[in-house]
Amino acid sequence: MMYATAPGGNRVTAEPGTGGTCPACETPVRAKCGSLVVWHWAHMARTECDPWAEPDSAWHRTWQEAVPPERREVVIGPHRADVVTSRGGVVELQHSSISPEVIREREEFYGERMAGMAWIFD
Repeated sequence: MMYATAPGGNRVTAEPGTGGTCPACETPVRAKCGSLVVWHWAHMARTECDPWAEPDSAWHRTWQEAVPPERREVVIGPHRADVVTSRGGVVELQHSSISPEVIREREEFYGERMAGMAWIFD
């Protein structure tokens, strides 16, 4: 995940030696700041709370960085939307394969709660 919640409630990006909590489930996360994968946060328990979460990639991060930080990785119920538009729609960024059933599940979830949904596929 791109953001964690720091003490005091601010959203923060991963930096070496830092910690925080998951903005969705509020459990501890640690910064993963290696040289092979984009810097990110990971749950300390090694289990992801969002069943739709996938590893971040440079492609994914580049798309997210095209929008303001407050519209990236927005927690909606038990999930983190990749991007939320200025009008309240959700944009999901999909770099890996995904089944039609999972696509339908996400569209139903976000469509019921938000002002529409769109996909960007690689």
